Formats: sequence, C-alpha cells, structure tokens
Amino acid sequence: MPETAEIHADAALQSAASAFVGALTPTQHVTELIGGIGRLMRVARSRQLIVIEMDGFIRGPRARRLHQAVIDTTAPSHIFAMQHSNELSTILAGWRRNSTLAIHELRPSPDIVPVPLSFRAQRRAIRFSSAFSSPEGEVHSYSFDSVAFEGTWLGSGEPSPPHMLRYLAGALAEETQVYYAETYGNHLGIMVSRTVPDDCAALTIAMDQFHAGEATITRAPILKHLVVGLETSAGKLLGIGRIEAIDFKRRTLGVRSLVRTPAAVSAIRFGSMRVDDNGEVFALISPGEI
Repeated sequence: MPETAEIHADAALQSAASAFVGALTPTQHVTELIGGIGRLMRVARSRQLIVIEMDGFIRGPRARRLHQAVIDTTAPSHIFAMQHSNELSTILAGWRRNSTLAIHELRPSPDIVPVPLSFRAQRRAIRFSSAFSSPEGEVHSYSFDSVAFEGTWLGSGEPSPPHMLRYLAGALAEETQVYYAETYGNHLGIMVSRTVPDDCAALTIAMDQFHAGEATITRAPILKHLVVGLETSAGKLLGIGRIEAIDFKRRTLGVRSLVRTPAAVSAIRFGSMRVDDNGEVFALISPGEI
C-alpha cells in the first residue's frame, strides 16, 4: 500500500500536517485556502499518494474558480467527484477532455446524511473553548521584532518615529485616537480606536507628510480575541491561538494558546475570526481590513 497524506486546510485542526487559513469557509478566503494547500503539498511531497479532500463549497462562480485554481495548482491525476445528481457538472466541464486527468463520478450511499450545521457549530465551539478557556492555556508575549506576522500589515515596516506619531495623532484627533503607525515603501498603516471617513482631509494631508501613496487604517479593538495560527520558521503549524492583548509602545502581542513550545513560534498568521470564551465566533474581519 502506498503512503497517503490526507490534506486539510481547516482553521480548527492542529495536527502536524495541517495549515491555518484563518476561516471556517473558503467563501471569502480562496487565496488563503490555495496557499494552505500549497504549503501542505510541500510537506507531503515525499508521499507516493496525496489525497486532497475538498469541502461542500460547490455552488456559484466563486466555488467554480476555487476548484479550478486547486486543480491548476495541484495538477492531480484523478478526480473522484461524489455527487447526488449533476451538481458538480459545471466544475468538471472544463476538465473532461484533459488527457492527463481521469474523472471518476460516484454516488454516495443513501444512508449517508449531512451533519446538521448546528451540530458542526457546537462541536467547533467546544474545540475553540477548550483551546482558549482551558486552565492549561497560557498567554505568551511575542515581540514584533522576534516573530513574523502574516496576513496583516502590522509588523511589516518601520514604526513611525515618536514625533511623526504625535503629528498623526494630532491631525486625526477629531476623528479618532491613534495608537500606532508604521510605513513600508509607500504604504502607511495606522492603528486607531474608531473608523476614519474615506474623505477625511486630515488623512490626505498626513499621507503627504509620510510620503505615502496608500494607507490601511485598522481599528485596534477588532484584533482582540482574533484567532491566529502559530508556526515555526519552517512553516509547520504548532497550533492556534487567540490574541488577548497588544502593547503598541513595547510592540508586543499577547497570544493565548495551548502550544507546548511557545519559544518555537517564529510566525503568527492572522485569521479573520474573533472567538469568545465560549468558543463562539462572534465577529468576522473582512479581507484587507488588517
């Protein structure tokens, strides 16, 4: 029997062969899912057989683009399409004449019934609650300078000098409170207390002072209880964590997790879910918001 590597890209899985994509569904995270599959393919490249199990996201143009991108990226030899009638026909249509790809269409047993969404949500909440409310979990502090941040502009550039931060805080004082700012290239990233209007004249003037051509303004409160992936320098997922605190003056991030070797964390991958102590997802962050 050849060795098999079953590939998953699920935010809740914490095994040695899993990738954190930051969400529970690929609906708004196609790019992150493709990246997660790519990372796992590299891990599994020594295997004789790799099985990629896709989820039930199959309807609409976004789902079609996702599956086409996965096939383009992984170049499979076989596709096993399990469908009740012809719900996968649109996804498979472009590949039926591909001479390097064999498509096998299967029908599930009538005894197989979908797991209720409520049950799946309850099971997920239990796992999240166990990870973030367990007495064994600890809050570990990570310096912006000692770990790499993925999926966010935070930590990507140079922190603004104190005098420029004071200028920015004064310029935007009528709109919001400014906690932190940094620049890289022509990008200006700002952490604030509340949303700044798109047509804010003071922001336009401030961008000129920073020689910035673009800006990302992030409300710092939305990072509280954000789920993150904790990875080694080699990209191995050690587990998931939840942001508990941010100290912009000291440039540190406090993350609660059950990771047994917190010192091995070299990268923190930001997700899009905010989870409360009961394990419930109570808010989602839009792509590009952080």
